[in-house]
Amino acid sequence: MRKIPRGVFVEKIAGVVVMADTAKKLGDSTLDGLDQPNRQTKLRVRRGSRMVVLFADVVGSTRLYETLGDKRAREIVRGVLWLVMHEVQKQSGVVIKEVGDETMAAFTDPEMAVVAASEMQAILDAQDPQADMNIKMQLRIGLHMGPVIADRNDLFGDAVNIAARIAGKAKPSQIITSAETVGALPELCRRNTRFYGTTTLRGKSEPIDLHEVLWEVGGTTTQLVRSPTATAIQKPVPIHLTLRYGDDGFNFLFRPGKPRTITIGRSESNDMVIRHQSVSRHHGEITCRGGRWLVYTDRSINGTYVRVGTLPCMKVCQDEHILDCEGNLFLGGSPRQDDPDRDATRVYWKSIPIPPEQDREL
Repeated sequence: MRKIPRGVFVEKIAGVVVMADTAKKLGDSTLDGLDQPNRQTKLRVRRGSRMVVLFADVVGSTRLYETLGDKRAREIVRGVLWLVMHEVQKQSGVVIKEVGDETMAAFTDPEMAVVAASEMQAILDAQDPQADMNIKMQLRIGLHMGPVIADRNDLFGDAVNIAARIAGKAKPSQIITSAETVGALPELCRRNTRFYGTTTLRGKSEPIDLHEVLWEVGGTTTQLVRSPTATAIQKPVPIHLTLRYGDDGFNFLFRPGKPRTITIGRSESNDMVIRHQSVSRHHGEITCRGGRWLVYTDRSINGTYVRVGTLPCMKVCQDEHILDCEGNLFLGGSPRQDDPDRDATRVYWKSIPIPPEQDREL
């Protein structure tokens, strides 16, 4: 058995990840599940076989090495990689290889791949910040299902390249996958994903639809959950959007099959005009995707901060964000409470799907 560095993630005991020193007190039996990674197992892949390829990338490792030094940073990163390996093995997956701070794994069952990815995120999310620098470790995870070629215990092919590119699109603590993967999931599991956006991946001429896996910790296990919007919108329906800026309110209706774009910016040609120096002339726009999701696309230089409820703000710059339920957009400005210009760039949104019986009354 490998020597496991002190202070790394080892095993879940009663639903809690314990550190190596704690595990030793409980007995060596707790370490049995982390003997050797499955990447040593010979891959048996038939020609044209379809597998789910997973890439999990440790976030912020460069900063760790710069701040803590090579030895301590490597211990922390290694702990996260052990966690990834363990969750892959637990769901009958195979660790193919580790490249730097990124792990590549493969699964024959897409549901097991999604569960493994969700467990990784949930366990890391439950950890206290690293005392060395008061930061929580996070992962970006990407998944894609497609035909692969096995050669010398490695996998090759278009599916591998797409999975790697998708992982690069994920934000910290996020799981992004493809429509191909979602289509292969059981119905119950499929409902716990949501359309995330359409993008063009490097090296691909055709755009690809991306989906986000929704995960949340409940009790001692990981549960995939549906957001309120995801639950309500199973088929294309009209979506009512309310935007409020200062004392001004705006109402818009998006109907299936009738493309519409709501623009926001400093220019008078926008649907919502915000006259502030930090706001670009054409700062952002809101569209409806597939009659199911409202998507905000930032077109600015300064970016947009998105806040939903009490969750931390997320900065979106030249990127997209799904507008679930309600929240606030801070266009080019700071969301900090002590910023005097905070409300000068804040736009409140609320999106409501319209049931068919109510739509007939509109």
